[in-house]
Amino acid sequence: MSIFYLEGISKTYKSGNSVTKALSDITLSFPNSGLISIVGKSGSGKSTLLNILLGIEKPSKGSVYFNNEKINRFSKAKFSVYHLYYTSMVFQHYNLFDDLSPFDNVALPLKIRGEKKDIIKKKVNELFSKFHLNYLINQKTSTLSGGERQRIAILRSLVTSPKVILCDEPTGALDSINSSEIMNLFKEISKSILVIMVSHNLEIVNKYSDRIITLKDGRIISDTSPIYKTRTFVNKIKKNYSNKWTNFFLRKNLKENKHKNVFSILSLIFGFLAIMISVGFYNGSKSSESNMLFSNLACETMSVSEKNLYKVNNSSLSYIKSTRPSEEIMDEFHNIFPNTIIDFNYGYLFSSFPETSFNKRIIDSPEMIPIYSFNNNSILNELVTLGEIPLNDNLNEVVVNEEFISLLGIDKSDALSEEIYISFSKEVSVLTDDLDNPIIKDTYSYSLNLVIKAVIHEFSFLNSPKIYYSHLALKEDLSNYIMENLSTYKNKVITFNDYMYECSSDSEISNYSYNVFSSDKEEIRKLSNYKSELDKNENGLSITSNAFEISNSYTSFMDSFSSALIVFVSIAFVGVNFILGMLALSSFISRKKESAILTCLGAKDISIISIFLKENYILIFVAFLIASALSCPLSILMNLVLEKSFGLTSLIKIPYLSFLNIPYIFLPLLLLVFIFVSTLFLLIPILIYKNKSTVNELRDE
Repeated sequence: MSIFYLEGISKTYKSGNSVTKALSDITLSFPNSGLISIVGKSGSGKSTLLNILLGIEKPSKGSVYFNNEKINRFSKAKFSVYHLYYTSMVFQHYNLFDDLSPFDNVALPLKIRGEKKDIIKKKVNELFSKFHLNYLINQKTSTLSGGERQRIAILRSLVTSPKVILCDEPTGALDSINSSEIMNLFKEISKSILVIMVSHNLEIVNKYSDRIITLKDGRIISDTSPIYKTRTFVNKIKKNYSNKWTNFFLRKNLKENKHKNVFSILSLIFGFLAIMISVGFYNGSKSSESNMLFSNLACETMSVSEKNLYKVNNSSLSYIKSTRPSEEIMDEFHNIFPNTIIDFNYGYLFSSFPETSFNKRIIDSPEMIPIYSFNNNSILNELVTLGEIPLNDNLNEVVVNEEFISLLGIDKSDALSEEIYISFSKEVSVLTDDLDNPIIKDTYSYSLNLVIKAVIHEFSFLNSPKIYYSHLALKEDLSNYIMENLSTYKNKVITFNDYMYECSSDSEISNYSYNVFSSDKEEIRKLSNYKSELDKNENGLSITSNAFEISNSYTSFMDSFSSALIVFVSIAFVGVNFILGMLALSSFISRKKESAILTCLGAKDISIISIFLKENYILIFVAFLIASALSCPLSILMNLVLEKSFGLTSLIKIPYLSFLNIPYIFLPLLLLVFIFVSTLFLLIPILIYKNKSTVNELRDE
C-alpha cells in the first residue's frame, strides 16, 4: 500500500536566461512503512525531491499525491495540517531552538497543535524514556553534542506521531559511532512509519535501507524495490491548533531587539505627538478663527461704500471709484441686516490717525476707531480686563487695547486715568454756483485730552494700538459745531453734521461711505460672510472693516499653515510606519531560519507573522501611552511659547474630550489608525518575503 505517489514530476529553476533541470519525469510510489534511501551525487536532485515531498517546493510539472490528495495544490492552511499531523522533517543540521530546553524543543509541535499541558508533558516524557534520553531533558540545548542534538531533533519529529518522517542527511555531521546510533533509531522507527532519507553515505544506506532509489541528473537510474501505485487512506485526525506558543518567541524578540525597539518607540512617540499636536493646532485654529472676530472690538464697526469700475478710453487700464451709497441702497442693506445701525462716516473730519502725545512726548499715532456707543455693549464687556466702561458717551473718555498700553511704555495697571493728547484740523471746501463766492471754506479742528477709562484684551494677531471712542459723542459734537462761513453765506445755521446730509456722495467730507455698527455677533458673522461675497464683484457695494481684514488674513495664514502641516504630518506618519515596518522586516529576516523551521513543524504563516505583529503592537501601545502622557504638558508649553512670541492664545487644543462630535474618540481612533497602517506596512513586505524564504533558508543550511 503506497502513502505517497509521485507522477511525472519535473522541476526546473530559471536564473536569467539559463534554465537548470533539477528533476525530470520522476514517477515513484512509497509504502506506508520502511526506511527508504534516496542517493546520488551532489546536484542529482535529492534535496529537491525531498522538499517536494515535504511540500515546501512545488513541482514545475506533474503531481504529488498523499492519501490520494494532490499536495502541490494544498492551501497554506492545509499544508500546516499536513506538516503538523502527517509528516515531519529531520534536518541535516538539526534546526533546534537553542533558547528552548530539549524538553520544549520536542514539545513545540504539540504546543502548536494546542495540546493540553498535561498531555504534552506525558507524551514528551514517555518519548525521552522510550529512547533512554532522560538525562538530556533539562540540559541547555546549546551545550548538547551533535549526536545529542540529532536525537532531540528525531524525538521532535516523532512527538506528533506522523505517518512520514523525511530526513535530509541525518548523519552528515556525525561521527561513525553517533551515525550508527542514529540509524539504529531510524530503523526501529521505520517498522511502523515511513522514513525517507536523503544521504550520500552509501555504507550507511546499504546497511540500513529497505529500499534504495538512485538519482542522476534529476532522473531515477535505479530502484532496488520498486512498487506500484496502490490506494491507501490515512485515518482522519481531529485537528487542533493554538497560538499560545508564539508568546515565547515574542518575549525572545522583545529581549533580543532592545536597541531596535527603543528606536522604534522613539519614532512612534514622535509620530503620535506630531499628529496629536497637529490635530490640536487645527482644532485650536478653527476654534480661534470663529472666536477671533469677536476678540477684536473693531468688529462692531465697518464702512460701506459703493464701488464702480471704469475703463479708460482707448486703453487697457481701468480704475475703481468709490462713492457713498444712496439712501435707497442703504435701506435695502438695512432690510438684509436689521440689527445694524447706519450713520455717517466722520472719518474725514475726525482723523483715524491724529497727532498724538503722551506726557508731552510725541508718540506714533494709534488708530482711532469709533464704537457706536459704550452703553449696553456685550462684546466690549467681554474684552475689558482693567477699569470700567464709561457710563456716558463722552468724547474725552476712551477705551484702549493692550497694544496701545505697550506703545505708551507703561504698566497696564498704571494706565487708568492717564491722559492722551490728540489734535487735528481739517478744512472743508464747499463749491457754490455763485461766481462771487465759488468756494466757501470752513475748518473743523479739535484738541482733546483723552482719559483712559478701560483697557481691553484683543486677539493680538496683526493687531495694532487702538483707541476706541464713542461715535454718538462725536456726532453730538459735530451737531453743535457750526460751519460759520457756510452758515453766513446761506443765512442759516449749518453744523458739520447738517452738511453731511447735503454733501454729494463723492465729496471728501462724506468719506465716500457710511458707517455701519452692530454688536450682535450673529449679525457681524453674517456681515463678514457678506463681505466675502461682495469682494468677488467688481461693481456694487463694498464693506471695509479692520477686524474683518485681520480675521481674513488670520484665516488665510492658518489655512496655508494647516495645508503645510497636513503634508508634514502625512510624511511623518508614513515615515514612522515605514521605519516600523522595515525594522519589523529586518527582525523577521534575521529570524527567517526560525520561521522556515516553524513552517516545517506545522506553524501557520499567520501565527509566525503574529509574533512580529504582536511585537509591533506592544511597541505602538507603549509609545502611545508615553505620547499621550507627554501631549498635554507639551501642548501647554507650546501654547505658552506661541502666546509669548505671537500673541496666539490657546492655539493648540488637542480634542481629548470630543472629536468629530464623538466623545472620547480621538485617542482610541488614533491608536487604531496607527495599528491598522503599521500592520499593512509590516504584513505586505513580510508576506512577499516569506513566500520566497522557506525553501531558500532550508537549502542554505
